[in-house]
Amino acid sequence: MNKGFASATKIEIEDRYDPNSFLTKSNINENGTVSFFVEELAPGKTLALNVTVAPKLYGLYESTRARIKYNAGTVIIEDAEEDIRRGLSTSLGRVKIISKQEYLRSTASKTRELVVLIVAALAWIIAPYAVWRNANNVATAILGKKKA
Repeated sequence: MNKGFASATKIEIEDRYDPNSFLTKSNINENGTVSFFVEELAPGKTLALNVTVAPKLYGLYESTRARIKYNAGTVIIEDAEEDIRRGLSTSLGRVKIISKQEYLRSTASKTRELVVLIVAALAWIIAPYAVWRNANNVATAILGKKKA
């Protein structure tokens, strides 16, 4: 997003992914370098760029920050150098990459746990009912003998 008051021009964005760790899906060359060039970005405007990679390895991945270089778009004075600025993107930090099998295992339906929970819940209902039913039968039997 251009938060300035003037258009940013000659915007260069570069990032890198290790080609030994990722399969490149789009917008990446064989060396793992991602490069975009945008001619101009008006003040207050946002630009979204997409890079798609698929992991070859599983485990912790520490992401890098993309480098940005642009002309700040300030007033150009004749024979003056351009106002070139540089910046870094935000970082994802450490990301855990898991295999499809691990993902499915961690999100799979927990049928066994659900059955145990239902049986335990029913025990709280059935046990008091059985005690009450037995006490009622005993009371009925005692009261029935006294009447005779």
